[in-house]
Amino acid sequence: MNVSETLAMGLAHHQAGRLKDAEEVYSRVLDTDSENPEALHLLGTLALQTERPDRALKLIEKAILKNPGEPSYHNNLGEAHRAFGDNAAAIVCYRRALEIAPDFSDSLSNLGDVLTEEGELEEAEACYRHAIDTDAGSCEALAGLGTLLGKAGILDDAERCYRQALAIASEHPEYLNNLGLVLKDLHRPEEACDCFHQALEAAPDHAAIHNNLGNTLEALGKSIDAHACYSRAIALDPNFPEASYNLGKLLMTEGRLDDSMACYLRVLEIAPDHARAHQGIGYIHFLRGQWRDAWEGYEWRWRDSDRRHRSFTQARWQGEPIKDKTVLVWSEQGVGDEIFFASMVPDVMAAGAHVVLESDPRLVPLYQRSFQGVECVVRADPPIARIVSDSIDFQIPIGSLGRWFRSSPGDFPDRRSYLSADGEKTRAFRAQYRKGRDELLIGISWLSKNVEFGGDKSMTLREWLPAIRIPGARFIDLQYGDTADERRDFADGTGETLFHDEEVDSLADLDVFAAQVAALDLVISISNTTVHLAGALGVPVWVLLSTVLVPPGRWMVEREDSPWYPCLRLFRQSQRGEWGNVIERVVRELTQMVDIRR
Repeated sequence: MNVSETLAMGLAHHQAGRLKDAEEVYSRVLDTDSENPEALHLLGTLALQTERPDRALKLIEKAILKNPGEPSYHNNLGEAHRAFGDNAAAIVCYRRALEIAPDFSDSLSNLGDVLTEEGELEEAEACYRHAIDTDAGSCEALAGLGTLLGKAGILDDAERCYRQALAIASEHPEYLNNLGLVLKDLHRPEEACDCFHQALEAAPDHAAIHNNLGNTLEALGKSIDAHACYSRAIALDPNFPEASYNLGKLLMTEGRLDDSMACYLRVLEIAPDHARAHQGIGYIHFLRGQWRDAWEGYEWRWRDSDRRHRSFTQARWQGEPIKDKTVLVWSEQGVGDEIFFASMVPDVMAAGAHVVLESDPRLVPLYQRSFQGVECVVRADPPIARIVSDSIDFQIPIGSLGRWFRSSPGDFPDRRSYLSADGEKTRAFRAQYRKGRDELLIGISWLSKNVEFGGDKSMTLREWLPAIRIPGARFIDLQYGDTADERRDFADGTGETLFHDEEVDSLADLDVFAAQVAALDLVISISNTTVHLAGALGVPVWVLLSTVLVPPGRWMVEREDSPWYPCLRLFRQSQRGEWGNVIERVVRELTQMVDIRR
């Protein structure tokens, strides 16, 4: 037997994907020469490819004993350790390969991959760039660097890396998939879909790519196609939890709560600690008014990788008696949620506690006026000295108060308001807006900039025209952000004007904004921070809701009122994307209000 020729034949089989034939050839060489290092190494590499890492380890280690100076052996031994999840051992092997051959691009790329997994991003980036400098055709290094940059949010550079990798390996499904994910994050969903479709042409049975395509189609509002993608991913891999979770989330937003619950429960059968599935179940309980179970699911937000639980030295309050104790209630979310959950601050006070309330700095003046006896402090990072003081007995995130104060329908107090605007400013706004005329003062807000759900929640100003034309009412712009162009286009196209107070910046000064809202007779808005502020102030507020059930489900299903805000009414779409019927109802109700005042 000519060993070199026989090994070359085996390698040809190997590279052509004829793995069984390659294994027979390598084994035949070892029958003749049981310690041939190249045959041991190649057979070990084949074992690794066929998911037999234990056999791979033994064979490649034996090859290294016979030829310790070959870097590829150490590199592939690292790959075998990595298949076992032993990154530490893999790193040792890659570093040994690089001691022998410092410019060995395969080991540089593999080391970069493992260091990225371990969070050693600076060294990982150096490995990838060294590999690329050494071998400009190293697809693995280019793709690895793209992944690292994508995780770091450097999306334009990540896109360039993947495109360079694809210029070399144009049909590589993983590179196409990862480029699609980057393009989705760059808010270029149509291009992302193209990448996922190309990836599926090369790998039609790749469940994760079907799932990613579903996510992107859902973002484009193509829920039927997204549903099909998630279902296909589940059929290909029933134990793939993300596909079942995404299908459950889609079904929940569509109001198919039983089907959604079934998906979330399927996720938990596969991955019992899947935090977002637990949260999804909690959201469904919120929608159904099943408060106790809802709060239990909501607590899983702290296990979600996107949410950071801030560390405090004080004990977490778990519902024990707090009379004469000091309790820190700390902020955790956006301003709208802070206002919403602040409805339970009076309950903490009523339990006999001294409350230290941390909040967005813009809310402090409003809270100081509203919660007499509460110590209001600003949120900062790191926290200010007061809230890490030993004089505080307990701490709790504000969103967790519901577990202890809103676990059943009877726990909701009959309280019209819990925030108080500046009375002098409120009177001044009201006098300014009425200008001696007996008109209803109505504030409106129509836009949400929420990346995930804002498109479904939002309206155009033009859709408000039938309401704005009602005589006997004056409409005030409460929309946050710069609305000048839209208001100008609206006026030019309809002949109607929407009053905008240049002295009020609802994003910068919430105390002034609260006084403006309190000066009005009625607020009509899509679901956003303005709604929560009006509800907390006790100003009558009508909330215009799309059919999409947006987490966390605080508006529940079917109801036209809310236990959170007694002054609030809900006006729901009958069909997704159609606001006409909602505005028609608003016009009828407003017309009646105006007629009653006459």
